[in-house]
Amino acid sequence: MSNNLTIGELAKETGLTTKTIRFYEEIGLISPATRADNGYRTYAFEMVEELRIIKTVRDLGLPIPEIKKLMVGCGEGGCVHNQEYLAKEIKNYVVILKEKIAQLNNLKNKLETLKVTICDCDDNGECKYCCNVLGQIAQTAKGGEVK
Repeated sequence: MSNNLTIGELAKETGLTTKTIRFYEEIGLISPATRADNGYRTYAFEMVEELRIIKTVRDLGLPIPEIKKLMVGCGEGGCVHNQEYLAKEIKNYVVILKEKIAQLNNLKNKLETLKVTICDCDDNGECKYCCNVLGQIAQTAKGGEVK
């Protein structure tokens, strides 16, 4: 494999889409590609590792502005960030994740309390009663209990 990759090859190596790679380049998260004689983007093979790192932290839910802060200055094997800054940012993000987990658990608990019953219809297609899921959701949105 050559030292330079097309955007398609880079996408295949990293598991990202070409659109995502172009976006990361546009916002300055990664260095701009060089252009081949035919005008196509080419990337150094070293970009694979950088994009895999970015993809991993994105998959963990880290927002792009935070990734950008962490990635700036980390090129060429050196990192200008101090350990205190990184530790603080990680702790702050853990707090945010704990809050999101609590919100998701709350939502899960509300959904689990919904009483879903299949409509009981007679031979003419007339329903005697229905599950009323939307009514239950509206009731919980008001802070009430599901009945």
